[in-house]
Amino acid sequence: MRLVYTRGEEEIAFPLDEGETFVGRKANCDLHFDDASLSKRHTRFVREGGALRVYDAGSRNGTLHNGELVPPEGSPVSEGDTIQCGQLVFVARGIAGEEFEVLEDSTFGQQAALPVALAVASGEVAGANLGVLPVLEDEPDLPATKEPLARLKLVAGGEAQTWELDGETITIGSKDENLVCLTCDGVSRYHAELTFEDGVWLIKDLGSRNGIFVAGEQVDIHELAPGDEIQIGNARLRFELLTPGVFDGVKEVLVKLRADPLGTLKTDGRARMGLAGAISAMILMFLAFRPGSAPPQIAEQASLAWCERATQLLSKGDFAAAEKYIRKSTSEGTIRGPHRRLASQMAKVSRQWHKAKRASSFQWEKASELLDQIREYKSLPETTKAWAEAQSAWVTRNKAASDALDRAAAIARRAAQLGSHGRIDDGVKTFREAFEIYEGIAPDTAFHGAAQAQLAQMRGLAFQTILSEVRRRTDIPSPDWDEALIFLNSAVEFAATDEQKANLTRMRLRCELNRHDESLYVRAVEIAQQHDVKNYPRAINYLQSVRKEAQIYPDARAYLDWIDADQKVRFARQAYDLGSGERALRMLQEVLKYDVLGPEARSSVTTRKRTWEGVINAWETGMRLYHEGHTREAKERFRHVLNEEPSQDNRYHKLARDQLNHIVRVESQGLERNLRYGLKALAYRDYHKAWRAFNRVRDDPNRKDRDLKKIRDAVSNLNRDLRLLYYAKRTVDRNQTDKYLGVYYTLQLLSDWLPRGKDKREAAQYYGRVADHLNRINKR
Repeated sequence: MRLVYTRGEEEIAFPLDEGETFVGRKANCDLHFDDASLSKRHTRFVREGGALRVYDAGSRNGTLHNGELVPPEGSPVSEGDTIQCGQLVFVARGIAGEEFEVLEDSTFGQQAALPVALAVASGEVAGANLGVLPVLEDEPDLPATKEPLARLKLVAGGEAQTWELDGETITIGSKDENLVCLTCDGVSRYHAELTFEDGVWLIKDLGSRNGIFVAGEQVDIHELAPGDEIQIGNARLRFELLTPGVFDGVKEVLVKLRADPLGTLKTDGRARMGLAGAISAMILMFLAFRPGSAPPQIAEQASLAWCERATQLLSKGDFAAAEKYIRKSTSEGTIRGPHRRLASQMAKVSRQWHKAKRASSFQWEKASELLDQIREYKSLPETTKAWAEAQSAWVTRNKAASDALDRAAAIARRAAQLGSHGRIDDGVKTFREAFEIYEGIAPDTAFHGAAQAQLAQMRGLAFQTILSEVRRRTDIPSPDWDEALIFLNSAVEFAATDEQKANLTRMRLRCELNRHDESLYVRAVEIAQQHDVKNYPRAINYLQSVRKEAQIYPDARAYLDWIDADQKVRFARQAYDLGSGERALRMLQEVLKYDVLGPEARSSVTTRKRTWEGVINAWETGMRLYHEGHTREAKERFRHVLNEEPSQDNRYHKLARDQLNHIVRVESQGLERNLRYGLKALAYRDYHKAWRAFNRVRDDPNRKDRDLKKIRDAVSNLNRDLRLLYYAKRTVDRNQTDKYLGVYYTLQLLSDWLPRGKDKREAAQYYGRVADHLNRINKR
């Protein structure tokens, strides 16, 4: 579970631990930012398992949850909700159990990799360097010589205590770092804040669970008056104002000392300070007037004994104890004069070292400033000086390592973005630049472990980025296998594990085999597209050599089918031209079964098959009609063959052409015979036989116009010479019915074959009269 802050294109996440997490401007907040828009304690988050609630911690401007002010009772936070604290906007992530990657914690003493916030956008480890960085805010200086202005007294809920207030803001809660630490039930870790603003004392609720009660009423913020009793959990505190009189305080202390000397020394700092001052004065007077008294340097060293003790605690890594010891020594008056400033600086260092749970959030620059200030003291004990110098060198190294880690992480993220956009060459170069920085982070820094972990992550990311791009480029229909192999060769330096190396080897082998298969395929396609029939066997061999596992294998099989289909069409044409129609049609039918045929090719084969079937059927039908004596119908079928199959080399074309010539030749011989026979019958005056012969000539398709003219001329001349129409008309006009049968054949010949004119019309008229008469006789 985490809060995500966005700075430009970078997203930085802060984990939320179980319990309370405070956001504000003060250094004692879990997440503190040096931003004027924040209150000292601005917002409180409470995590319970997978649930998260947000509370306003008594801020001046309030806390916004999805754009609305958070109510006093708090508000439940869901995945993706926005929380605005002043000008800072956070997004809640990982609610209800979403995983969040964090490196293992380690301590400064171990000098190992400390946890860092992760950049959620890229999934890569990065330093928590927000635009408004969490900073080590200046702690208030240790109590100076000014008199307290007010005090708080614990009147219920624990052993009686008094806390003097000098105008500095203090916090009240159950954690040790609160100035007023209450250990009774019902007190939150950071429960309330007490501030002196514009001449009045204000107490503010920091979003506590049980709230604050003044005079029995719950308040969020309240102006305190003398004598107000404040209920915090089971503790009750009384607020009192102090009059700034010198002797009033002395009198009060004397009265308390008479009544309870030991208790007063324990609970009243003024009594302890007075007693210490008196004893110090007596010692100084004794030394000053005693012959052979110690020189001032010895007194100076004795007054810095606290510094030696604090340094011992710091050297052991007991930073909390060191801070507590320094503050206690200051409040008891052990530290005086110019040493109070030194104590303040050492307390700040102790506090910062104590709160430094992660190297990424440690304020290295601020730490360097504090150490420099400590080292400026001329009378610094040698042990303290040595410790400060060692820490300063360590901070300098780690500050440089922290900057290098952030710089390397930013470069690595840019490299990943380049890779995700297909710019592999640029991405690899940028990855190498980041790796060089990672590898330059010294092992004796707190960031070495994080650098090595990030380096391993980035190596894996670079490796996967290259492999993903190779997969993308090789999954397209026509991959560039040479380019893929170049990319895979660049991934060799990023393969760290045996599994990665084995995966890389498999991918390179796959690319090399596919490149070989594709080269075979390309050569075969060139032969096929050029219709180089004589090299079809070579193309078939190329295509059959392509492996079944090859990416080009389906295309190779398709081209094999295409070549086979093309060969079958060519063989079918040969069979058809040779007159093997049945075999040709069977081969075309097999070609139509291939799925590889496109619409145009399939249509072409179908049209060819239909044409060939028509030619073959016309030839076979024509021959049957010819043998049955239907020469006219047979000739029509043969002419159809010639029209549909124009190739003179085709067997069916040749057969149909020869059969037509034969029929014409035979028919030409019959025409001449009928013409001679008709003219001969006409000369013998057998008009009926002449008429039948002439009609056969007329019906012969091979007759010419000159043949018909020859018949008409012969009939016309005979009619003129023998006056056939004249005698026929006279017979009919005289009604010589016994001669009608002879006249019938004469008029029949004249009406059909006389040239157009009056005679032809009269012949037709009289022929009709005779025919009607003969029909009536036949009906009787």
